[in-house]
Amino acid sequence: MAGLVAAVPKDAGIARLAGKRVSVVKGSTSEIALKNDYPDVHLLSPVNSPAPYLALRQGKVDGFSISEGWSDC
Repeated sequence: MAGLVAAVPKDAGIARLAGKRVSVVKGSTSEIALKNDYPDVHLLSPVNSPAPYLALRQGKVDGFSISEGWSDC
């Protein structure tokens, strides 16, 4: 399983995102892992890879998570 990369504010760890909005790519490892391990996180699941980051920059979500391989691009 690929590692996950989560971008959150400096004062927030991923566990502190309970009840917050996090963007992930639909069908990704991040989506599956967060659904399973952090059920209190509200997921926004756009279809393409740049969208989770864009949603964070636009203030639509509180953080985003991507699979580790994508972060190497």
